Amino acid sequence: MVGALCYGELGTMITMSGGDYAYIYQAFGSLPAFLLLWVTVVVIRPTAQAVVALTFGNYLLQPFFPDCEPPLQAAKLLAASALLAMHA
Repeated sequence: MVGALCYGELGTMITMSGGDYAYIYQAFGSLPAFLLLWVTVVVIRPTAQAVVALTFGNYLLQPFFPDCEPPLQAAKLLAASALLAMHA
């Protein structure tokens, strides 16, 4: 809740669009803001999408394997196809 309140206050004080990038840019300058944006695009978002896709694959296979863990290769295949379907 404190984090949400901090973001609310930042949004009222810094009226630029861009979210975290705009806040870091105003507070620390262009280089840290660029690095934040670069790391977000290259590392954080793809990793989060991969985790969500793998979870989707596991949950989709769970009814077919109620007593054991679903095969990892099948979950990976479903995750890859879900990512391809979303980005196609």
